Amino acid sequence: MNAKENIVILDDDEDIGQMLKMMLEFKNYNVTLINRVDKIIPALKSQQYQLLILDMLIAGDNGCDLCRALKKNEALSPLPVLMFSALPDGKNKAMDAGADDFIAKPFDMESMLSKVTILIDKNLKKRIQN
Repeated sequence: MNAKENIVILDDDEDIGQMLKMMLEFKNYNVTLINRVDKIIPALKSQQYQLLILDMLIAGDNGCDLCRALKKNEALSPLPVLMFSALPDGKNKAMDAGADDFIAKPFDMESMLSKVTILIDKNLKKRIQN
């Protein structure tokens, strides 16, 4: 992992978002925390991110719909998306929406960090090959 890879988190639960942000910053990532769906596209267009961590339910919006839209957008589709949810069928919905991986709430930090590292490493390898 390069030092200071950029990660964006989209979650409207401030406690979870801040916890993830602090944990990832401790692991030497640059982290942007966004709490509204309407702010994610401008953020993705203004900054190069290596990963989007996306909650499935965000203040009445559906993270799966956002994931589908991102994966259909040629410029944004290469960005890996790690979705999370407490919904019982969350994994199936996330993967059907095009997410690159999924983690169920409640999650432990080591599992989250492992998934983040794997997705960022895969993304970096793809970028190097292209």
